[in-house]
Amino acid sequence: MLRERPAIRRIGKMYDDEVNLRRIRVRLRNHQIKENKMAYTLDTKVGELLKDAGAVKVFEKYAPGVSRNPMIGLAKGMTLKTLIAMPQARENGITEEMVSKVLAEINAKK
Repeated sequence: MLRERPAIRRIGKMYDDEVNLRRIRVRLRNHQIKENKMAYTLDTKVGELLKDAGAVKVFEKYAPGVSRNPMIGLAKGMTLKTLIAMPQARENGITEEMVSKVLAEINAKK
């Protein structure tokens, strides 16, 4: 009968430890997302808001179809402040006052 070599056992244990560490990181990340109670501001990135179903609902109320717009993918990395400064936003009626009103409603529901 072949005996398992100590080096092979160590490699197997290292692999198991790495897999467990990845599982812990995923659970922690999911927990942090669920527990994120910080208020949204003009410095919040659009992508963060799109991850929050409640925020998307409020945005859809004020700007129907915004979350399904194919161009929204380009804005995910931008802050709301940056987005507001764009001429296209102003052309579509997205102003700082409107976004502040939406943020206030979203933060009130948190």
